[in-house]
Amino acid sequence: MLIDIITKSRNIFFYFVDVCNQEYRFAHDLEFYRELITMHRNVKDIVTIIKNDEFCRKLYSTLEAWDTDKRGAKLNEFEIVKGSIQQHEPYLIDLYKNKLDSINSLEDKNG
Repeated sequence: MLIDIITKSRNIFFYFVDVCNQEYRFAHDLEFYRELITMHRNVKDIVTIIKNDEFCRKLYSTLEAWDTDKRGAKLNEFEIVKGSIQQHEPYLIDLYKNKLDSINSLEDKNG
C-alpha cells in the first residue's frame, strides 16, 4: 500500500510533506492550515482545542478553502461539523496519543 511506502521512514514521509507543501497547497488555503497548527501548538491540549469555537471555525474555513465540496464529498453546515468533531472526542483523544514525529523506520531500528 502507498501509506506503507510513505511511512517507511521519517525521511520519506517528510519528503512527501515537502512536495505537498510546495505543489499542492499555497496562498490562503495553506495559510489557514498553518494557523490551525499554530493554534494547536499554543494550546497543546486536544480537549481544549476540540471545544474551541475559533479552532472549529478555522478548521471549517480550511476545509472550504480546500474545495472539499468539489471532491465528491459534501461539507455540512458549520454547526453539524463542529458537533461531529465534539461527538468524536474520545476517538480524537485516542488518536492524539500518536505523533507523526514518532514514526520509526526499519533504518532507525537497525541503526
